[in-house]
Amino acid sequence: QEVEVPSRSLGVVVAMPFRLYCDPKSSAGLKILLAARYNGVELEIPAKVAAAGAPAIGRVPILETDQGSIFSGVAIARYVARLRRDTGLYGQNFVESGVVDSWVEFASEVERPLSTWTGISSKVLSDCAGALAPAKADTDTALTIVDKHLLESMYMVGHQITLADIAMCCALLEGMGSVLDPTFLQSKPNLKRWFETCINQPEFVQVLGRLSFPWCVGGSASSGAQSAPEEKVKPKEKAPAPAKEKAPKAASKPSPAKAASPPTETPEVDAATAAKIDEAGAKVRKLKEAKAEKAEVDAAVAELLALKKEAGIETGKAKKGKK
Repeated sequence: QEVEVPSRSLGVVVAMPFRLYCDPKSSAGLKILLAARYNGVELEIPAKVAAAGAPAIGRVPILETDQGSIFSGVAIARYVARLRRDTGLYGQNFVESGVVDSWVEFASEVERPLSTWTGISSKVLSDCAGALAPAKADTDTALTIVDKHLLESMYMVGHQITLADIAMCCALLEGMGSVLDPTFLQSKPNLKRWFETCINQPEFVQVLGRLSFPWCVGGSASSGAQSAPEEKVKPKEKAPAPAKEKAPKAASKPSPAKAASPPTETPEVDAATAAKIDEAGAKVRKLKEAKAEKAEVDAAVAELLALKKEAGIETGKAKKGKK
C-alpha cells in the first residue's frame, strides 16, 4: 500500500482510506482529529457511531483501515501521528519519540482527576466518599509538574507541536473552561502561556474553533468548540470600525476609559527563539546543579528572562516568528 507523504505546507492529504467511529467532541476524538489535521490525514466520520457496518468490538473510538481496525483513543492518535515522519509530530528522533510517549501517558494521569473534579463541580457526578478533595489535590500536583517543565521549554517536547502537546491540551480543555479558573492558574503562568499558544495554532483552530477563556489575553468567559471538527474554518472579515463621536470634556469628571482592545492571537514563536530559550534554561539548570557562584547564576537567569521578554512570553503576546 503506497502512502503519499508530501510537504504539509502544500495541503496534500495522506492517500489512505480511514473511517473513524468516535464522538468528535470528546477528548479522545479531538486528539485523533488534531493529529490527523497536522499530518494531513483524511478521516471519514459516519453520522452515527452505531451505523450499519460498524465494527462489532463494542468500543469507541475505532479506526477502520484497509488492513484492520484499531481501537482506543490514545492508540489511534499514536498511529495517525506516526503516519508521517516529516511533520515531526512524534519527535525528530527515537529519544524524542520516547519522551512524547511519556507525556502522552502523563496526560492521561492528568485527565483522570481533572475529569472527576469537573464532573462533581457540574453535578454530573456525586461527591461520594469525599472524592472531590483528592481530585483537586492530584490535579494541582500534576499540573505543577507540567508548569515547571514548561518554565524552560516552549513546547512539551522539542521546538514544535507534537502529539504530547495535543494529548495534554485535550486533557485540559474541559477543565480550562470551568474549574481551572484564573485563581487556580495564577501560580501556573507557564502552563497558561503554553496552552494559549497551542489553541491559537491554525490546526487547533480548524478543529476546535476559536476558543476564549477568562484568563486569556483579552479573553472572555466563552469556551468550547465553536465549529464542527470536519468543517474548514473560514477567516472572519473584519467589520469597519464605527465612527467615534467626540464627547465634550467635563471638568469635574475624569475622561472615560478607552475601549478594551479585541482579543489578540498568540502566534507561534519561531523555532530559533525557542531553541535559544531552551539552551538558556539548560544553562541555568547546569549552573544550579554545579552550585556555581551566585553572580554567574544570576547572569544566566537574566539572559533567560531577556530571551523570554523578547519573545513576548511575559506579556502573553509573542512576536511573529520568521519562517
